[in-house]
Amino acid sequence: RRVHGLHHCIVWHKIEVERSLQEEDNASPSGANEGMKVLKRRVQQTMKLCIDLMTDYPQPDLQQDAYVTICDLLVYFSRQITVSNPGMKPLVYVADSALQSQLAVFIESHVFVQEDSQDFNEEEDDETLKIEALHKRRNLLACFCKLVIYHMIPMEASAHAFKHYLKFYNDYGDIIKFTLGKVNEFNKVACSRILIQALIMLWDAIPIVNNRIDRMCELFANMKDLAKNFSFLFPSDQPKSREALVELHKEGVYFAFSQEPQQPAPGSTTPLPPPKLDFLEVVNEFTGKLPKPERKVVLAHLDAFVKPYMLEQLSELWAALRVYRQNLASPEADGRGLIRMRQNPQHFVSHPIITQHQSNLVAASLSALSPASSRGPMPMGPGRKRAMDESSLSDMPSTPASIPRPTRAERAAYRDQLRGDCPEGAADLGAVMDSE
Repeated sequence: RRVHGLHHCIVWHKIEVERSLQEEDNASPSGANEGMKVLKRRVQQTMKLCIDLMTDYPQPDLQQDAYVTICDLLVYFSRQITVSNPGMKPLVYVADSALQSQLAVFIESHVFVQEDSQDFNEEEDDETLKIEALHKRRNLLACFCKLVIYHMIPMEASAHAFKHYLKFYNDYGDIIKFTLGKVNEFNKVACSRILIQALIMLWDAIPIVNNRIDRMCELFANMKDLAKNFSFLFPSDQPKSREALVELHKEGVYFAFSQEPQQPAPGSTTPLPPPKLDFLEVVNEFTGKLPKPERKVVLAHLDAFVKPYMLEQLSELWAALRVYRQNLASPEADGRGLIRMRQNPQHFVSHPIITQHQSNLVAASLSALSPASSRGPMPMGPGRKRAMDESSLSDMPSTPASIPRPTRAERAAYRDQLRGDCPEGAADLGAVMDSE
């Protein structure tokens, strides 16, 4: 294809310029300088053409070829070429902010897509073509991550990939995990800011209900699971990890209070929280990794944003602040005593097949299980706990962490209670919950 032809011509021209610069008998560098001017002009023209093809051309295959060519040229003409040959400095090509955004948009629309959205007709709908399409998408993501790892684009761009770690774990989990490990190895504090940015991107996609995010939606639960997995990056026994965790909490608190509290409804005297206050429930997933001295630092930072009247609010709207602050003030130094918010039992009341009497039983049963559920996940035993290597992600779970579920005995006891207390349809409800 013509795009590949342009790519190979530029590579060969670059090799010729390098050879001319390295010739010891080249008394006059005019020939090499002229060659560099021609090569620089060709690189700029090719990049402009490929950017236009990647963003505007309607054919996906040609868009992907242009994208790969852009990534390769950014590697070939990065700042690293001046290490072995300082005379190549005029050829350095750095991606500007516009190109960085275009590359991020490309992987969002061509890599992080559900498999069923691919166009396969009945004759071509076989496993071989699906595997080939997956390999092609993996190669596109690897090109983007390579630019991050080798500092061709800022590390902050990796947030566009990190936010999809759980959703596309089976397809790209190994690539994202490797990139995450490298970014964390380069700069733990910067990595913590990138993780918060990835979570904020997911936050912006959650639907708004009554000027507040829908905490019951699947996106919010997935965001909390992602934060829980990210927390494994920061072992509390390493000083650098402690500094990164403090920075992560500070960034999360700043985002939660980045907007002023809402005005109460007419005729109401109940103060409303800031619109993003529920983000503290996500940041709370990292609290278990904070040692006691660092918790005091984060608590002082939080109190700088909290006004006295906010601590007096007992409504569910302010629950995220109460739970987060309580965990920071807790003397526990690990995650075993971490308090987490439970889903609102009143969520079941709106279910069309559950009567008022049945919903009361469900809420009462969930309250009966609160001592077990409020402790969060059970601590890992000695056989499962592994040492954390600073240059790797050995402590991150090989499969994504999930929300803790009641034990079989708890579900059986709950089902028996429903059967004994509610004669109309409660047995069917208990069987459904037991089968989940």
